[in-house]
Amino acid sequence: LTLARPWRSRSASAFAGTSVGSSWLARHSVAEGLNVGTHEDDRALVEDLARKLEHLDPSCQIPRFLLDPESNCIAEPGQSVGRHYMILTDLAGEVTGWAWLDEEADWWHLQNVWISETLRRQGLGRHMMLYMDSYQSFVADQRKTPSEFRLTALGPAIDFYEKIGWSPLGGVVFSKTFLDRPPVEPIFRRSHEGTWMWRKTGGDQFCPGCSDFCLHVVPPP
Repeated sequence: LTLARPWRSRSASAFAGTSVGSSWLARHSVAEGLNVGTHEDDRALVEDLARKLEHLDPSCQIPRFLLDPESNCIAEPGQSVGRHYMILTDLAGEVTGWAWLDEEADWWHLQNVWISETLRRQGLGRHMMLYMDSYQSFVADQRKTPSEFRLTALGPAIDFYEKIGWSPLGGVVFSKTFLDRPPVEPIFRRSHEGTWMWRKTGGDQFCPGCSDFCLHVVPPP
């Protein structure tokens, strides 16, 4: 296992006027996954996606973790970290949604799934859920992992989750358990293998509230 070299997040001006993020994503990353920080293109790609997500959904915290000017992260392969941030893209490299998933001792807790308002009811939410099902199976091939997902659902979201196989557990909590794990989807395998694992290396002053996490770039349907 070769660890990628540490790198310091740069300001937006470092990438002003460049299209490397979107064009490289369209040509490579959707099909092949990120290359674990070994190229300038990869680092530019991450910041490009973060800024697009920041513009699309200002309430999302993922860009803050990726763009902090004092950050000093190491990107390396591996699926041992328990927090996952997922950025969904289209074929042109534009961000269309995001998700936040935490692994807990007895189940995986889906904290949030968000799809751009203009793109809802087009199957993208279902696509993100399929990605998470596939990723859980991918991880289960490498280590012991729970077979249950849980989440909190309110309002119209309840119908969506019930339609894709989730059951009420009590109150606003819903659950989905795999008696037989679904197969790893071929469309997602490269993305599963190409996740970035970010480690906090700058002490308490670095990105307050940020813990180690895996960053996933989810390919479009």
